[in-house]
Amino acid sequence: MVFIMRKYLELFFLWSSLLVAVNAACSSNQECILINNCPHLYNLLLQDKLSEQDVQILQKSQCGYDKKANKPTVCCQRKPDAVPADTSLLPGTDVCGQDPSKRIVGGQLTELRQFPWLVLLEYDKPTGRGFHCGGSLINKNYVLTAAHCIVNIPRSWRLVSVRLGEHQLDADPDCEDGDRPGFEDCADSPIDIPVSEVTLHQQYARREIAKPNDIALVRLSTPVTYSKSISPICLPTKPEFLNNRFNGAVMTVAGWGRTENSTQSNTKLKLDVPITQDAECRQIYERNGATLTDKQICAGGRKGQDSCSGDSGGPLMYLERQPDYIWYLFGIVSFGPTRCGTAAFPGIYTFVPKYLSWIVENMKS
Repeated sequence: MVFIMRKYLELFFLWSSLLVAVNAACSSNQECILINNCPHLYNLLLQDKLSEQDVQILQKSQCGYDKKANKPTVCCQRKPDAVPADTSLLPGTDVCGQDPSKRIVGGQLTELRQFPWLVLLEYDKPTGRGFHCGGSLINKNYVLTAAHCIVNIPRSWRLVSVRLGEHQLDADPDCEDGDRPGFEDCADSPIDIPVSEVTLHQQYARREIAKPNDIALVRLSTPVTYSKSISPICLPTKPEFLNNRFNGAVMTVAGWGRTENSTQSNTKLKLDVPITQDAECRQIYERNGATLTDKQICAGGRKGQDSCSGDSGGPLMYLERQPDYIWYLFGIVSFGPTRCGTAAFPGIYTFVPKYLSWIVENMKS
């Protein structure tokens, strides 16, 4: 009888998958995963005796059917994330997330010294040195970037240094009009610090379309000295951030990446991008062969407005306006549509709150 009931449920799951959109209808505190990866529902399925209520729970939980695994996918409650026990190597909000420009709205050009945690990764190539990825300074010794910026590059390339305090690549020093007529405000010259060590996430899947666990730590050879042009961004260690998907919120991307006509910008740019609903984004990418997880977040999808490959490894940032105007690093630019800024096709970011423990465990003093 139990065997017959299970077979009935398997057939029901398979039939109902024709009516259920892939990765559909899960709430923000749930994820759409294989039923055998959801202990509560899988144990329910394996019970010797299933009540009518149990059957209804299993039926209502379905969000799709994985044809490769030949198993249903279900909406499973996410495990609540916790703040890492030791965050002593991370700067406090009296140091991190401070934007000296104090100008936070309007335009795509950044102000001088705006987002002082943005860095450029420099590579040694057969044709000479060049910048091809970005990253974010998170303390005096470390930059957070994307793993694909380290391993998904030509074999002849080698990451050699990190540039900090840059604004306009073809100017030194970087200057803008001062507060008084006839006076210029000039930033300190940018600095290049050699890379001493790189730590990749051990489960980064370099050959998968969806690039899961696309995160890496870059250690600088010497500690950086903070200034108005160089300071770290805050990591989202506040408890209220950890299980918030920020659906509908607006965040900011910035960097020197490709513009809408596919040329690299010499000046640091910024753009506000809306966070896309998880279910909607997963459906879009599922149709293109990429299976996203809750460790990724989607943003953008407006025509001509998105981060592009030149910004790979750069930050997706959230500004907490109350009480002190602090910037937090919520995402790392991972991948997106081949054509930048494609309408209804969001960019994909590694979701930093899911990696806080990994980050602090792999940092050294």
